[in-house]
Amino acid sequence: MKRSLLIFFAAVIISALCACESISNSKDNSLASSSVTTTHDSLADDKTPGMVSDAKKSHKTSVENEDWIIIDKSVTVKGLDYTVNAYKKSEKSESFEADKGRTFLLIDITVKNNLKKTATINSKTMFDLTDRFGTLYNNTSLGAISCLDDENMEQLDGHIAASSEVRGGIAYEVPKVTKGLRLIIQGPDGDGRTPVILY
Repeated sequence: MKRSLLIFFAAVIISALCACESISNSKDNSLASSSVTTTHDSLADDKTPGMVSDAKKSHKTSVENEDWIIIDKSVTVKGLDYTVNAYKKSEKSESFEADKGRTFLLIDITVKNNLKKTATINSKTMFDLTDRFGTLYNNTSLGAISCLDDENMEQLDGHIAASSEVRGGIAYEVPKVTKGLRLIIQGPDGDGRTPVILY
């Protein structure tokens, strides 16, 4: 009888020890798994900013020539304040592509009427695009105007009520290698010619 009890207790103790070891192994595996997951997550987190940063750098480089370049230069001509906000180069619109060796040049302009009467803006007669040598680049193609449409910009033409302002764009097709470009702004009769240097 005593021997039976001893065997029974020995069996209970061995079962208990086996159960404890099993729980311990399970916890160790769980901790190892958790550790691996945490390490993986932390590595991913460490890499993410670098990857995003590299992607942004790549993006900026690849479309650098298509970004708007801020100018923010103002002149007053015949009672109208002209602010050349920015310009942008683009080799193609949704519908057109610039001729070989040329690019579309879009210019974003705000005009404020300081007169006591309605003023008229005509993009063809009141703006000239020249380089530093005086070469004229007033070639406004359908492709250039199409680029304005792509940017949701109205061509700068029409009437401005007294004490009001409008914002719009003008567009040209110019040689890619042209430098020293300036926009000459003038009155409706070709007077008061004032240059704004673009680049």
